[in-house]
Amino acid sequence: MQNTKQYVSLTEFLRAPQDGPFVSIYMGIEPNQPVEKSTITLKNLVKHALEVLETTWHIENVEDYRKIIEETLDSSSLWDLNNDIKSLGVITNGKIIFTREMSVDTKDIAMATSLPFILPILLDYQSNFDSYLLGISYDKIRLYDFSDRHLEELDLPEDAPTTLQKALGDDVRGGETNSVSVGNGKVSVHGHNDTSAEKEIDHKRYYQVVDKYIVENFGGDLEKPVILMGLPQNMTLFKEVNKQPNHFSKFELDLNPTELDYDQKIKDRIEKFKQERTDSFVQENLEEIDKARGAKLLSTDLNQIITAALHGQVDTVYLGQGERINGRITQNETIDTTSPQAIHNNLLSDLADVTVTNGGNVKILPSDKLDEVVVAKLRYTV
Repeated sequence: MQNTKQYVSLTEFLRAPQDGPFVSIYMGIEPNQPVEKSTITLKNLVKHALEVLETTWHIENVEDYRKIIEETLDSSSLWDLNNDIKSLGVITNGKIIFTREMSVDTKDIAMATSLPFILPILLDYQSNFDSYLLGISYDKIRLYDFSDRHLEELDLPEDAPTTLQKALGDDVRGGETNSVSVGNGKVSVHGHNDTSAEKEIDHKRYYQVVDKYIVENFGGDLEKPVILMGLPQNMTLFKEVNKQPNHFSKFELDLNPTELDYDQKIKDRIEKFKQERTDSFVQENLEEIDKARGAKLLSTDLNQIITAALHGQVDTVYLGQGERINGRITQNETIDTTSPQAIHNNLLSDLADVTVTNGGNVKILPSDKLDEVVVAKLRYTV
């Protein structure tokens, strides 16, 4: 095939100068699902989407769509799926393609629409849990990278302050050996200066070195914060010496890094943490909606919201999860609710498309938390 391109960034994909219609396919994946089952399910979904493409959009040659999907999946590692992958998303117009392994559950979906159907992908992005996890104890640290649902302990370089001794060197105060002279200049070991006060000073100085190292080397991406893990007293001390708290998550994991099954306990706690994070996400966005309402920046008028989104005047769109409104935004920037293409389409996804393309944000919240199917925070007062 000629002039095809695979995208890994949804924003870049949406902004690519390519016309529809687009085929959007989502496939749920069970734990340990055989490759054969995945292959058959995908082929059936592709077949259905292409049938809709032919009957609804009157596209005669749909083979470009089929080929780019088959070639992309056959030539990639998408089939090397592990138990953390719950679904797969594929979007293409026959020339460009976007694929994503997702950690959210989704039912099987096959659509042919004027704009990409992106709501499941946005929900997955929203649920993303990429972060660094810093395990701290009195005299050592361990750093983990949690990205794309995978947990990996990082092998830090030699100059990293992985232990208190490495970080402080000869400046360690607690536990130093004292000696006294005994007659004729002879030296006799008297004991160890290991007072709790001096050990506490070492403890604090060590965390200051660690804090500086982590911020300088892993604090560049505020979208990927550092999460503290350790005993409560250690995390409290670390937060006291931390100079740039915005690089660290407000969430933390109460875990003892010296336990033998530490890695497994991290994985076990992550699921609980994700739920806590989701609850916090919902509450924070509901508060943002209230603030927007008070500042007269909130709109619940769908037509007004769509017009504002098309002109880059939407800061954030809030959608009810699982909601659907039949309709589509046409190339002429009008709203179509009656054509066969519109009936097959979810207008809320089109709204999400144009919002993201024009620099806005999309948040998906539980439907029962919103007064309307869709509300939006505008950049300018209503």
